Amino acid sequence: MRKTPFGFVVCAFLYALPTPAGTAAAQAITVGATSSTSDAPIFIADQKGYFRDEGLDVKVTNFRSAADIKIVADKASSPPGYGATKILVRKDHVESGRYRSLADLKGMKFAMNAPGVSNTSTLNTLLQSAGLKYSDVETVDLPLPDHVAALKNKSVDASASVEPGPALAIRNGDAVLVKSDDEILPNHQIAVLLYSEEFAFKRADAARRFMRAYIRAVRFYNGALQNGRLDGPNADDVIAILSEATPIKGRDIYKLITPTGMNPDGRVNKASLAYDLAFYTEQGLIKGAVNLDQVVDGSFVEAVLKELGPYRP
Repeated sequence: MRKTPFGFVVCAFLYALPTPAGTAAAQAITVGATSSTSDAPIFIADQKGYFRDEGLDVKVTNFRSAADIKIVADKASSPPGYGATKILVRKDHVESGRYRSLADLKGMKFAMNAPGVSNTSTLNTLLQSAGLKYSDVETVDLPLPDHVAALKNKSVDASASVEPGPALAIRNGDAVLVKSDDEILPNHQIAVLLYSEEFAFKRADAARRFMRAYIRAVRFYNGALQNGRLDGPNADDVIAILSEATPIKGRDIYKLITPTGMNPDGRVNKASLAYDLAFYTEQGLIKGAVNLDQVVDGSFVEAVLKELGPYRP
């Protein structure tokens, strides 16, 4: 998780390295990624040769924070059926009657992963729907993979977890699903693609070509989605790529989880960003005014859509 002008998101960050003068080599691009399933388009574009098609030599590395950035495209969202962020409650609380309705979340200890991430806004919205405040629950920050163990050993009462954790906790009989992000905040903007200002403005041609490869990869990823699962025509290819590039190796896990959604036209949901921004500001995580029109640059996506046209499944 890295801090941006509007809060904390899982993101991919790009900057360009200069190609030596007088060479015909592909332009070098370094992509900071988090090795999560929302990085699927980056891995797909690499493995399927979309970056090479654009004359780009892309190196994927662990994400590190940077100061001057622009939000340029969607990277993960929650369209209907694709709520990969889930609110869970321990199964024994359901069986004992401790949890019967959303109002019973009051006083529970929730496993989260960091202040100001998208699932905090999801939880806050769910609590508000029951007349509760965020301060009505206790939160403890744990790495997302640790949520499964925390629910099992009863060190927390509930969690706002991201797949594959929810699927595993439910399969193990330790938790039950309360609601998914797509039900709580439909089309929630969970993660974004970021460009450094240097890359966006000084290497604008490479930035456009990267976006073209990225959108092609996002559309390939969408071809793997069907009925809220990785069951579409491209599923086997996407699972193989993710198994190689991320810590999640088991095909059975990919078939079990609810995959994250991604806008096949790449557009960012600015209304969702503004909604989360208001919550982060209320929490004291954002100081001063943030103008999203200055932070979000949709020009690269729109230029690519003029060439590729709208997505057609």
